[in-house]
Amino acid sequence: MSQSEVIAIGPRDIQPASLNQPFIQLIEATRLHVWIPVAFATFLLTAFLLPSLSLLGMRHQSVKGILNAFNDPWVAYAFVLSGMLLALWSARGEALHLREILVGRLSYSTAIGVGVLIPLLIASPYVLFTLVTIVLQRTLPLIAEPPVLGTSVVGIVFVSVLGPIVEEVFYRVWIQSVLQRHWGIWGAIVTGALFDAEHVATWLWVLPLAITVTWLRYKYGSLLVTLVAHITNNSVVVLLFFLAGKRL
Repeated sequence: MSQSEVIAIGPRDIQPASLNQPFIQLIEATRLHVWIPVAFATFLLTAFLLPSLSLLGMRHQSVKGILNAFNDPWVAYAFVLSGMLLALWSARGEALHLREILVGRLSYSTAIGVGVLIPLLIASPYVLFTLVTIVLQRTLPLIAEPPVLGTSVVGIVFVSVLGPIVEEVFYRVWIQSVLQRHWGIWGAIVTGALFDAEHVATWLWVLPLAITVTWLRYKYGSLLVTLVAHITNNSVVVLLFFLAGKRL
């Protein structure tokens, strides 16, 4: 083969199926396809058992305490995150291609920069609405849902950091990788729809983010860009909540 016949394949030539392969290898090596459904089933079971025990008049407070603990958002997410870290540790000898999973076709700086910029662009209509309200009413409007665990430092960390980490692993690492492996772009679309449906109370706010991070994961194979975007988005939501109602 002559030199003119050699075709150089660079990062821009990598197809979504190839970008998805490191995620599939990670799932298989860490057994996330077993761990995540088991954890999810545990939470569903506790959510079902708690009201059932109350209806049955069960008085065993120790049992109720354990079930309540597993039904607490902090405990639930910490349980999932701990399992993911243990799964990664158990597969430390495997060739997991973590760099490809984190950045895909992007560089670290591009992934972080795009991840920060996109939620700010998505929030621009809300920012414009805020500015108009400031001019007309001299107050900052409430345009964000309150943090799920209140306004404590723990609640802020949960909403801004821990929640996005667990959700990105659940949706972008597991769900999207598996569905995309079988259905291609349609698997990515279904993942975005499921992610938006989970946030039923704020689905309109989440919809642009769901579309964007799902597309970025499909097109560039980068977990870092979606994770940074998710954390930035949630941080903006928390900030808007704290600013709401303040007199200027």
